[in-house]
Amino acid sequence: MLCSVNTAVKGYKGELIMKIQIVYYSRYGSAKEIAYKIKDKLKADSISDITDLKSITGDLLIVGSSIYAERPDKKITNLLLDKEGLLKDKKVALFVVCLAKEAKVIREIEIGGPVYLRKMEEALNREPVAKKIFGGKLIPSLLSDDDYKRQEAFYKRLNMPFNGADITSEDEIDEFIRELKAAE
Repeated sequence: MLCSVNTAVKGYKGELIMKIQIVYYSRYGSAKEIAYKIKDKLKADSISDITDLKSITGDLLIVGSSIYAERPDKKITNLLLDKEGLLKDKKVALFVVCLAKEAKVIREIEIGGPVYLRKMEEALNREPVAKKIFGGKLIPSLLSDDDYKRQEAFYKRLNMPFNGADITSEDEIDEFIRELKAAE
């Protein structure tokens, strides 16, 4: 069970300073890398992988997930469903990390960043203060045997070569930071 702590503090001039917490899921490192870049740029107070999350302490909670099997991680989705009411008084921002940044239909299945982000928004059941689709990385040598076979079959169905890819962008991270700062 998670707990929520309200922790806004006053700065040296008496203004309210928002505590920022980042929670992410990353199987092979792309979402983690992006989450840590966001943390560094925003000087966020805390960051954790969803599997290590003990409490919700931020006034602004930034939640991100890499995409596997065309959906965000189940633990991330469960956090956003907020069955314990921990997020009701929090500002929440969302991001996904994927290779298919644009929505498209493949074999009658809609895929792509907008689809994955919509799934997270539906779980949150309200408009996030900011949201972003980030390009990720695919490094075949890092994949588990099952993930490798799944990716290889997927690319084969599309008649595409199964190669590595890196479509991460520092500019995208900076855009998200600007959007987050505007929401403070």
